[in-house]
Amino acid sequence: MKSFRPICSLVLLLTALSCEEKMPPRIQPQNTLALTNVFYTQGAYASGPFMEFLFIITNLYEETFEGKVQIVGKAHVWMKKTPSIRATIAIGNHHLAPPSKIVGDVLTIDPGGRCALKVYWYLLLDDGRNLLDLLDYSGNAATGGLIRSKPELFVMDAEIKLFNQLGYLQSERLVFEFTGYKPAEEKSE
Repeated sequence: MKSFRPICSLVLLLTALSCEEKMPPRIQPQNTLALTNVFYTQGAYASGPFMEFLFIITNLYEETFEGKVQIVGKAHVWMKKTPSIRATIAIGNHHLAPPSKIVGDVLTIDPGGRCALKVYWYLLLDDGRNLLDLLDYSGNAATGGLIRSKPELFVMDAEIKLFNQLGYLQSERLVFEFTGYKPAEEKSE
């Protein structure tokens, strides 16, 4: 019991003499994540043609980001010469792709690390029409049962938010060329 009193007295004395100074408020870092690259490809599955966009997000900050991922975003795609021919593609958690480090719903991005979002668009427009029906196929002969459209320029931009605590990341506008393919119409005689 006697050894307990000096220890308690020492703890009380150290507590009483402790610094009254408060910690400065935490300054939220700026420009921590960036949408650094956007890649475009086109392809076709048995279900039909598609456009694929791969968004690369890089951690520019010196600390690791780790938290519950709640991706909210949209990609806007439109024909350059006819902006009314457009589509809005929702982006969510299910678009995460390698090299993203995700366990359950927790995403980790180390300093200098990246995560990727792979988004497919199956050519359905906001007004319900199919893009393939609006392309110009004139002057092209059918090959292998398919007819190829003339190439068209399209524009895409996106805004993506990975975590609730952070704001939206904006992509640069991407201008790309798309060529559509559809089954050649059979001529009846």
